[in-house]
Amino acid sequence: MSKLNALLPVISLASCLLIGSPTAFAQAPHGDHNPDHNGFVMMHSVLHFEVVVKEGGGIDLYFSSEARAQLPAATVSDVVIEIERPDGSLEFVAMQISDSGDYWTGDSKPVTNEKSLVRAGFVFQGEPFFIDIPAAAFPPIMEKMQSPMVDLSEFDAH
Repeated sequence: MSKLNALLPVISLASCLLIGSPTAFAQAPHGDHNPDHNGFVMMHSVLHFEVVVKEGGGIDLYFSSEARAQLPAATVSDVVIEIERPDGSLEFVAMQISDSGDYWTGDSKPVTNEKSLVRAGFVFQGEPFFIDIPAAAFPPIMEKMQSPMVDLSEFDAH
């Protein structure tokens, strides 16, 4: 019993250090899909990506690791964005890496109709990836609609 009593301060100190450590509660890989830029977050392979539809027009695309550590825009290549409007018209958004190198960005007309689709594509580790995202999934449009999160089960990545 006296050996245990002698170890209690060491155990208490170790517990305090572990609990106080920022890495003790680090996000588990794939677990955090909360947007950092008011966009829509999904995963492809080990890569998180956040597509941001800006209220005044324009699209930004950010990338982060499994644990949501920011990654440079050059993590991917050949980024393409199209906006398909309910009338069937397509807008191709010319994307380029931001001056800071942190994200991809492009100018577009504002996306205001929840029935629009935002089609995003990029190449990651030599493999192309494409996804259709309903505009209603983006926070600015959801707020305007004042509706709950869109059921995305019918939308698959290609």
